[in-house]
Amino acid sequence: MSHLVSQRFLECFEALKVSGRVRSARQFAKSLDYLPQNFSQITKYRRDVTIDLIQKAVLQYQFNPHYLYTGEEPKFIDSNSDRLKVLTIITDRQGEEKIMHVPYPAQAGYAGDLLDQEYIEDLPSYNLPGFEHGTFRSFDVSGDSMEPSLNDGDKVICSFVEPGLQNIKNNDVYVLVLRNEVLVKRVIEHVQSLQQLQLISDNPHFDDQFVDITAVREMWRVISVLSSFNHQKTPKVSHDELIDLKKTINRQSHIVHSLKQVLDKKGLQLT
Repeated sequence: MSHLVSQRFLECFEALKVSGRVRSARQFAKSLDYLPQNFSQITKYRRDVTIDLIQKAVLQYQFNPHYLYTGEEPKFIDSNSDRLKVLTIITDRQGEEKIMHVPYPAQAGYAGDLLDQEYIEDLPSYNLPGFEHGTFRSFDVSGDSMEPSLNDGDKVICSFVEPGLQNIKNNDVYVLVLRNEVLVKRVIEHVQSLQQLQLISDNPHFDDQFVDITAVREMWRVISVLSSFNHQKTPKVSHDELIDLKKTINRQSHIVHSLKQVLDKKGLQLT
């Protein structure tokens, strides 16, 4: 979690003290089932706030996670608000976060039920060497829009990114969770003043999309890919060769279609 998020978290805590809702840092920590000595380290900027602590503060004191992540006021929201929510995480017996997997059939539900903690906790989760520290999700890739970089059926393992233009690495591939869908796209900060993202498919047959950053509920940066292994030895085909091959197939399909139309007009059949 970033230093800025911790700073904004403490600003919310100070606002609680000013309003009289909490008396001290110790009372605040204990009300969230958090060790007071650890919270003292946060107040001295020797430790960053955790996702688990943020989640408890949102539920108990209505901290606004949108403010924590982006700095956009207000600091507090109504507990029933449908703005950006805190991540639900799963841990193992040692307290380490597990990778939560979102299979393709569950992605629409995941995007629509981010507020439903029980739904999220029912998703499969697992541990993987090299991913012991941090917050990760894995998602199924569906369709051919990201070919040849990603294929239908691949699984992408992603690290959590705080939503915001300042956190985007242009031309990197992200999983974007919108209100009713999950997209895997190459992302470019389109126009910062317009707060828009340009979503690019690696497959040139797909058009670019544009979304407002405020429509993004979660962002995950792809860092690894799990693919099915084909035991058959296949020739290596470059990206340019693959595009040329698809163009050739499209041209041939057009020729066959045109020929069929000519034959149909003459009452003949293509055999």
